[in-house]
Amino acid sequence: MIGIRIPVVALSDESKETSDRVAGRPCVRTGFSWESLNGEPSSNDPRINWTLSMVDTGADFTVLDLSFADPLAAMKIPLRLFEARSVVGSSKPLAVYRGTIVVTNGSRCISYETEFVVSDVRSGYYVVLGRDFLKHTTFTYNRARGIEYLTFG
Repeated sequence: MIGIRIPVVALSDESKETSDRVAGRPCVRTGFSWESLNGEPSSNDPRINWTLSMVDTGADFTVLDLSFADPLAAMKIPLRLFEARSVVGSSKPLAVYRGTIVVTNGSRCISYETEFVVSDVRSGYYVVLGRDFLKHTTFTYNRARGIEYLTFG
């Protein structure tokens, strides 16, 4: 598989696109599907829900917001429970599911099956891409310009 270069946009605390890439939250356009999407699906595939996803190098795993995962999530059987611990020491069990993340550069899409948890993200984005996803990418953080592109694959 040949990788694709994905543009990164920055979102402000008010969830608006900002030109301040250093203070803003780095986000990429991704899709999500509960189904397995082999190969390179099209961007208009009805099984894919598209959104901006935040790139979070401090998160261990990918998280989907409860409202974005859709009501079917409540009927799906999780693969297992995961005990998540916060930096302040508290913990809570989170259900781990399996689904497909789709990345696009506008002309090409690549699907990636992964495990993720569903939780209340409470931010201007519905997906947090953690290190489990980011280990398949390369990007450069520039102190003055933040992250401009992320290459997947």
